[in-house]
Formats: sequence, structure tokens, C-alpha cells
Amino acid sequence: MEQLELGNNLNSGDIFDDRFYHEVTVNGSKQQINQQLLATLSQYSRDNQSAWLTCISPEKIQRQLLQNARVPKGSVLQLISNEKNEILELAIKALKSGQSYGIVVMIKRLDAQHRETIRNAAHSEGVYCTVITSY
Repeated sequence: MEQLELGNNLNSGDIFDDRFYHEVTVNGSKQQINQQLLATLSQYSRDNQSAWLTCISPEKIQRQLLQNARVPKGSVLQLISNEKNEILELAIKALKSGQSYGIVVMIKRLDAQHRETIRNAAHSEGVYCTVITSY
């Protein structure tokens, strides 16, 4: 698998970045956060167009937005949760299943212990994971 190069725009900056794990913090509006989410899904789609992607976020992404970002129809499994522990649990399960080429997680904040757990799961399964945090 080729390493992804995710753009850092919209007042965002990488906190932690390695072969399988990327973390981006976006300091901005909900629209800017969603733009980062869509850009990440679009990048994963371009890297492997036939692969399944998983997106874990507080709300569903509208189909039209995915189409505008050139994410193939039916390629994203969306898991919806507003609760931090459930989001983290879903992320770990999705990574460990090994069924997705890439997993994108939106979460408000991520502590060091959870970051390491998600990072280790991504590496052990060889699955790309991007965590988008905001404040």
C-alpha cells in the first residue's frame, strides 16, 4: 500500500503522522471540519477505488457531499455516534476487522492512551486510519 499524503488546509495541522495513522486537528467551523473529512475520504478513494472505507462521525454525511468529493457511491460505511467511548470502540473494532482500506474517525479530543491504542490497531492490521479532532 502506498503512503497517503493528506493535505493540511483549512487551519489544520498534523499532530501525529506515520505510515498508517494520521491525526489532524481542525480549528474552525463545522463546515471546515466537514471539508477535511470529505478531503480525507476522497484521498482514500483515489488511492484505492475498489476498497471499502469506514467513516465514524457524529452525523451522517449527505450523499451529495460524497459525490461532490468524488467518493464512489456505496464505498463508505458510515457509523454514527456522538459518544466518545462508543466512537473509540467502533474505531478499534473497525480497524481490527481488517475489512476497510481506510478508516476516518471524527472525535472532539483524543487522549494519549486512546491515540496509542488506535495507532497500534492500525499498524497491526495494516489499515490506514485518520483521526480528525477539533476544538
